[in-house]
Amino acid sequence: MHLSDEQLLEIDDSGIQHLKTCTDCANRANNLNKIRTSLSQIETLEFSTKNWDNIYKEANNRKHQEESKHTNTNLKKWKFISLGLAASLIASIYWPQPNFVRPSPKDLNNQITQLIKQNNQLQIQLTNLSVKRRNHSVNYQLLTQEITSIDNKIQQAYLYNLTEQQKLDLWIKRKLIVKQMLSADKNIHQLSI
Repeated sequence: MHLSDEQLLEIDDSGIQHLKTCTDCANRANNLNKIRTSLSQIETLEFSTKNWDNIYKEANNRKHQEESKHTNTNLKKWKFISLGLAASLIASIYWPQPNFVRPSPKDLNNQITQLIKQNNQLQIQLTNLSVKRRNHSVNYQLLTQEITSIDNKIQQAYLYNLTEQQKLDLWIKRKLIVKQMLSADKNIHQLSI
């Protein structure tokens, strides 16, 4: 049995006895010794710390350049922002202020109640239109689909507890469409042939 690589690297007494009798293992051991001696003859290279110092200095220089560019850019942005802010403050002082009064929820509820009543009255007028006229008008059919869509949105507004203002806007939109349908009916002229 031959010696393993580990046994050849660290030869003990039994290994020396084996090398005397086994030429294969003796050749392998000689090759390992030659490799060791050639490795020991290689000069060790020393790395200069000057190169690393130069690299470190260059990296710091680039970092400072980037920071100064970034600082200059930010400074310019802040100048424009502060000028804009100053201009808006001056404008807000000298321009007349509109009176923005938000309606109270009670006022919005009253407006919604009025709009619902108005929509109901308009809906009654709409249903009183002649069936013949309604079915032949393409515009009327399109507006009917739009009313259905808005009715669905109104239902969702109540289901999902949207704000009173959003509900009010939907009721106003519905009222305008119903009025448009009524005015369109007045403009329809029947053709007789």
